[in-house]
Amino acid sequence: MTSPESMKHRGRVLVVDDQEPNRQLLHDMLSIDGHDVIEAADGVTALALAATRDPDVILLDVSMPGLDGFEVCERLRQSPVTAATPVLLITALDQRENRIRGVAAGANDYLVKPIDRDEVSLRVRNAIRMRAMHRTVEHQFQELQRLERMRDDLVVMVAHDLRSPLTGLRGFLELMQEDVGHELAPTYLEMLTESIRAVDQLNGMIGDMLDVSRMEADALPINRRSLDLRQVAVEALSSLGPQPSFHRIPVAIGGDAAKVSADGPLLQRVVTNLMANAMRFSPRGEEVRVTVAEEDGGGVMRIRDKGPGIPEAEQARIFDKFIQIGDSRTTRARSSGLGLTFCRMVVERHQGKIGVRSAVGTGSEFWLWLPAVERG
Repeated sequence: MTSPESMKHRGRVLVVDDQEPNRQLLHDMLSIDGHDVIEAADGVTALALAATRDPDVILLDVSMPGLDGFEVCERLRQSPVTAATPVLLITALDQRENRIRGVAAGANDYLVKPIDRDEVSLRVRNAIRMRAMHRTVEHQFQELQRLERMRDDLVVMVAHDLRSPLTGLRGFLELMQEDVGHELAPTYLEMLTESIRAVDQLNGMIGDMLDVSRMEADALPINRRSLDLRQVAVEALSSLGPQPSFHRIPVAIGGDAAKVSADGPLLQRVVTNLMANAMRFSPRGEEVRVTVAEEDGGGVMRIRDKGPGIPEAEQARIFDKFIQIGDSRTTRARSSGLGLTFCRMVVERHQGKIGVRSAVGTGSEFWLWLPAVERG
């Protein structure tokens, strides 16, 4: 009598055996449990049926002429269509080396002749349940990928749409600065300057979004040339412009010249991003230190701040897309958004490395390493 549990896990079973009486025996056993049974008398037919009929589990005899069960199992695992299909090898062999060979071929389990009906019923049911769970996970993964593509497309679309109004806003602010800036009190003039800087920061963030998308599509060209990493740091600091009086952070650049092979504008944006982060999260008046040196056949830059620091458990995720580190309800939350993702992707496209060392309460040190210029 078929149990309610087995009825819940009925599926399509492919039985592969060159002996017709053996196939018929398994067919009868499995049909009683409500399974849809398909049969193959040789390995070649089995591979074709497995690829076209999508069985939930395959019962595969080891000893067959031509392709034996081990070879068929190996080929099933090599195909993306059947790689996840559970395979139960059926054998009269109870030797250790054959069991090891079956596992190496990718078999999920063994059934040893003479076949026991209860054992077949139980193991087939478990294999079908495992296949159903795998399909569920696979479907959820595909759905997550679809949602991620939708999110990325939305980000790119919004980024493109934001550029026009931001360009207009910056133009109006500059007109105000030129026309009435001399009439404003120093405090208001500084606010106006900071508004222009904020627009520039937003434009920079939009550029990061678009370039991350282009790098993921391998559509962002890298134009390498010889650069002095220390000079890149000096130019990056200069591009940040004057700081507001209410949050001045001294920046010290030290170390020696270090020649690296890199795309100048992209590398400067990376360093500017890292410097701006360090300054943003440093207490007022606390110095940010930038040091450059030749190291391990390349150039290394370290940017050290005295901010709140990053918990160790979160440091590995800080360069991932759309990851926010810290408490978003506080002003001390360190949100990486896409800025640090952009930094990581640019450095890795240059065959370099990037990372962070930090501890809560002691500040953070972001570092990057790039290969040196090859000498001809």
